[in-house]
Order: sequence, then C-alpha cells, then structure tokens
Amino acid sequence: MRYFLRGKGAGLALVTTILLHTATADPKANLPSHNARNLDGGIQLARSPPPAPSQSSVAASDAFEWGAIGDSWTSGVAYSAATVYSYTDLEYCYRTNQAWGARMEATTGWTVGSQKFHFAGCGGTLMNDIKRQMGKTGNSQLVIGTLGGNNGFFGDIARACIYQPDPGPWGPTYDEDPNGEGQCKKNLAKSREYIQLANGGLRDQFKSTLDDIFAFKQTNGQRVPRFDIYVSSYVQFFDATTDPCDEWTFGRWFSVAYPKLVKPLRAEMNELVQMFNDVQADVIKNYPKNLAYDYNVHYIPISDEFQGHRFCEANHSENDQWTSSDVWIWNLQWNDGDTGGKTQPSGAPNGPLPIMSLDTQNRTSLDNQLFTGSDVKALQSGFGWTARPFHPKPLGYQHMSDYFIQKLKDDKVPGVAGANAASPTTKGLPAKTTQSSPPTKAPAYATGSCCFHVDEYQNCNPMTNNLYANITLVDNNKNIIYQTPQKSLADGHLGDPINDGDHMTIQGPLPSPIAVTGEHENDYIQFSYGSLSWTSRDSRCSNGGWNPRDGPVCRGGRGFRPQSAENQIDCCFPC
Repeated sequence: MRYFLRGKGAGLALVTTILLHTATADPKANLPSHNARNLDGGIQLARSPPPAPSQSSVAASDAFEWGAIGDSWTSGVAYSAATVYSYTDLEYCYRTNQAWGARMEATTGWTVGSQKFHFAGCGGTLMNDIKRQMGKTGNSQLVIGTLGGNNGFFGDIARACIYQPDPGPWGPTYDEDPNGEGQCKKNLAKSREYIQLANGGLRDQFKSTLDDIFAFKQTNGQRVPRFDIYVSSYVQFFDATTDPCDEWTFGRWFSVAYPKLVKPLRAEMNELVQMFNDVQADVIKNYPKNLAYDYNVHYIPISDEFQGHRFCEANHSENDQWTSSDVWIWNLQWNDGDTGGKTQPSGAPNGPLPIMSLDTQNRTSLDNQLFTGSDVKALQSGFGWTARPFHPKPLGYQHMSDYFIQKLKDDKVPGVAGANAASPTTKGLPAKTTQSSPPTKAPAYATGSCCFHVDEYQNCNPMTNNLYANITLVDNNKNIIYQTPQKSLADGHLGDPINDGDHMTIQGPLPSPIAVTGEHENDYIQFSYGSLSWTSRDSRCSNGGWNPRDGPVCRGGRGFRPQSAENQIDCCFPC
C-alpha cells in the first residue's frame, strides 16, 4: 500500500498511489478474468498437468534463487536517494533497500549457498498484476510476498478516516457521523463488503492469484523440482485500547478536518486488517494440492510481531507517533525530524504535487517535476515522504526479515541453512512439534545476559555514509562470540557502516541477528534483537561521549588531515 499527496491549486490531497481503489471502484473489477488490459490472457491451471519435472530439468547451480513479489509492503517506499534499492529500478516502483527482501538479501548465512535474489515487488500492485511480476523472478525456487492490500481499499480508509486532505468533501469525521454519511464510514463499509463478498471478492481474487503463480511455474523454462510461495499477513496499525489517543489526530497542515483517533475507529480498522488476513490464511489452508508437482503455499502471520510498536501504544506519547524509533510504522511527515502537528514544517510544499500514474505496467516517473539531473535514485524518491505512511519503518522491516528467515528455517525449506531434511508440504501454519522430532541442540554460547562494546566513529563523509562501528560481543560467561572482522579495520578503515539504509548486522551463535543502525537525529544508535528494540541512550547502555566533543574535525589549514570522532558504548541484553 502507498499513499501520496496530490494538489489542486494551493491545496494538497492525499491519494493512493498503490492502486488502492477510489470510492467509485468496483471490488469485482480486478479479477484476472475481468482485467480490461487482459494482461494474463486468462490462463488457468491445467486440469491434466504434464509429468513432474526431474532434477535434471533444472540447471545445476549453487545459488539459492528466490524472489520478493507483491505491493509496497514488499517493495517498501524509497524516500531519499540513499534509500532507493538500486539505480536500475526504472519501473518507478519505489523499491527501497530498507524493505524486508533487500534486508534478507543483505543477510548472509541463512542459505546453504550464495543467494540469487529477484526484487519484483512494486508499489501500486493489484493482485491481477502478480503473474507479470512472476516473470521477473528468474527461475526461483521460492517467492515471498504481500498480496492484495491494494485491492482491500486500505488507502481509501487512511485518506478519509485519518488525514482528510484538501480538497474534500469528506463529510463528517468518524466520531461525528452516527448515520454513516461521511466518506470515512463509507470506505470502511466498502472494504468490509469486498473482504466478505462471496463471489468476486477477496477470497476469489486471492485464490485466482495463487492459481496464476502456480500456472506460471508449470510453464516450460520455469519448472523446478520444488517450489514454495510464502504469503505474509498485513499488520494491524493501532493499539485500540488506550485512552489518550482518543484526543489525538494525525491531521496535518493540508487537512480540511482533524479526525480524532477514537477507539471505535482504531478497532474497526484493526478488525478489517484481521478479517483480510483471516481470509487469506483460510484460502492457503484449503488450497488444493497438485500431486503432479511439489509446489506448496504457506502463510506467515506477522501482525502479532508488531505488538508494542504500533500507533497509540500505551507507553508512547503523541509526539512519539512521528518521532519514536519504537513505533515501527511511518506517519505522514515532511522529513525524519518532523514532529507532527498542524503547523506546516519549514520547507514543506503547499502543493500542487504531481500525480503518479496508477498503472504499474506502464508507469513513468513524474518525479522529474521535483528533481532534475541524471541521478535515477533521486528521481525515484521525490514522493517518498507522502508515500511511506502506514508502511513499516526500517526496524519493522528488519523484524519482518528476521522472522521470515526463521520461518524458512523452521519449515526446513530446501536450500536454507540447517534445512537438510525434506521440507513439510503442509500448507498454512508450521506443523506442531511431535515427540519424534529431534532434540533441540543446546545453544553454542552461555545464555543469560550478553554484552557488547561498540567503538562508534564519525568521519567527514556526507551524512548518508559517515557512521561506522566495530563491535565485540560476549556471552554470559564473558566469552567473545563475535568480533568485527579484521578486514573491516584494515587500511585505515573505521569498521563496518551503520548508516540508515546501510546498517550493520551481527549474529555469531545467537539465534537471531542484532541490527545496528546509527541515527544522526538525536545522536544515538538503534539496536534490535528478536523482539527487543532499544537505543544507545536507553538504560541498557552506557556512553563515553564523543572525542572530539564536537564531532569530527573536517577543516584546517595547509597540510591539515581530517580527524574522525570516536564514541565508546557498552550495552547488555537478555540472550
């Protein structure tokens, strides 16, 4: 899903750029068989499939080939030149290097061999475009994706119920609309109808999308001995139980009204996400097994992993809804330092903003109305600040990446490290452990409280790539279980980069990696390990302070050599 602002005169309006339907959209209109552009030709699964391919039908390779497909919860939303996935994203999908797929690609050790990753997910994707995306996944043995969020009208809901941008009319806000006359309640009802529709709704469209994926993998040149697709759930956005949030609003300087985040609204939005997830989980659970192929579909219930990190959590302030790294979902903010509220931040545009095409198959960039030059990264990030709300922040995507990798390991997917046994073909949730399962190995480290020492450095490079660190990690018995590789310190190097968009990940024998991300704003390092998240300013850590105190020395007279600044940090956490 993605949202962005469109303008008319000096006003701004929030519109959906991920093909989240408008109020007049027909929920039946996007079934592949009814696609006006007829992109997939209505191809269905063969009733009498050809014989299953043998191992020899696939070219031998040591690489683990896999892909990421789906909408902007897969692609992420690039919002700066430093966060665009690559210079070659010429489809203007806003793919970002912060997305879970890019983070999985950057994480080593979870596949038996090297990785061959295909990043096909694209902001704006409807389910009828997934088959085309499959053509961009090479000869993958595994694809992971988020599918259908744009078909579910979630963008319409956010626009009408949360932000109400100029121009309207939007009608009354949720809490002032007992008769359901406002656009907010109409969009909520439209989403509910689509999810519950017996014929032509979510259930049928999602089933057809899975059919398309498996039909594609049965074509010549695409068959593999074993193929798995994992579909991730979406995430509930709110804690719907807290009282202070009843008086808060996410309306901004461009809003025509300031809708309050009352409990019934938060609860209904959460309920729709859960209903959507439940339908997809049920389709996967009951999806027919094709005995001619070892092809399997699985479900990943990720929503609960965001517990404690949603909007309106009990331990978060109103300001935290924009600025806290402990909130894993983006709000609508002009830049990372924007603290929310109704006042227009300095430099923020009044509008109008260019309108992005909603056609993911023929999209051209309108970002050149904001940026000039040949830097494709810049050309793809101009809408990012308006497109990223209600998508995961980097820590949210990092946790999704860690969770997905662990799920693949638990399911013993062939080619995944530690998965040398045959993978179970049961669809849906992982099978329960039985007494016949092998005993769990004892951890290869002393559990309890692990600690690490960080030497953090800042040099005179641009702010996007001037933070580095080297780390020594010890277990409960003070045995060293990880150290920054010597090659990262050779030839005057300061360690591994920890910049936003190019963070460090360490692991050693721990069951999950530790993500280390330096933040210039408020001068701290963000750490995450499993479900834990903390900063170098928290009680878990102690800071020695920068030396020199004012940071790196970058200017001087003749013969001057720049001097980097160093900060020493010690942290402990349960392991």
